[in-house]
Amino acid sequence: MKQDLPPPTVQAFLVCSEILFDDRTQRFILVNPTHHVPVEHFPMQLRASIYMQLRGGHGRYALDLDLRNGEGDSVWQFRPCELDCTDPILPHTVDLHDLILDIPEPGRHDLVALANGQEIGLQILWIGPREFFAAD
Repeated sequence: MKQDLPPPTVQAFLVCSEILFDDRTQRFILVNPTHHVPVEHFPMQLRASIYMQLRGGHGRYALDLDLRNGEGDSVWQFRPCELDCTDPILPHTVDLHDLILDIPEPGRHDLVALANGQEIGLQILWIGPREFFAAD
């Protein structure tokens, strides 16, 4: 894959409990899109599905996901697929099911999407009890 390709633009990036596909309508059904996971015990494993819509790509890209803790340290990585963006005008959909993310501790976590190593999207996840994030 060429590294000098302009990366695609992320138009949607959601973390969900589940993603279903309706054969009748040919559309995705996103179940429980979330940004907060109110768990109490750590370390833990978070089962999640990810929906992304991209456009503007010009060729093939390695798609990577990188989960970073509040200090910016990577705590989980995954390369789910290669993107083949043959038409930069039409949206390209990525649906990833039943991923298991390792979460070592409560706090803010940034789920970063990268194409050929370039950051193209970010989804913030607040993982831990709501009280953990409350202001004093």
